[in-house]
Amino acid sequence: MTGITIVTLVMLQRPVYRVPFPRYHTYSGMCDELEYLARDYADIAEVFTIGRSVEGRQILGIKIAADIRSERPLLRPQIKFSANIHGDEAVCREMLIGLARYWITDF
Repeated sequence: MTGITIVTLVMLQRPVYRVPFPRYHTYSGMCDELEYLARDYADIAEVFTIGRSVEGRQILGIKIAADIRSERPLLRPQIKFSANIHGDEAVCREMLIGLARYWITDF
């Protein structure tokens, strides 16, 4: 007699993440968004500046970590994402702002 095995996969569905902004950020809107994340989630997020653009605008970054105030242990893995390398690439910038917001709010 041949046995038949039936496997049922149950997928737990997480709620869909809704992007809270309906259009591309302006430079000031991007700065406001990053400052909001760093202010409201100060225990895991921190905004920093790496310099200025040729137009004199600050080039901002955001650091996300479980213990943002402590020095990162030696050899602890980390990931760096960059966007807006070219000023007209708005989609990359928006994706990273959304990713940062998702990671921070779902931490």
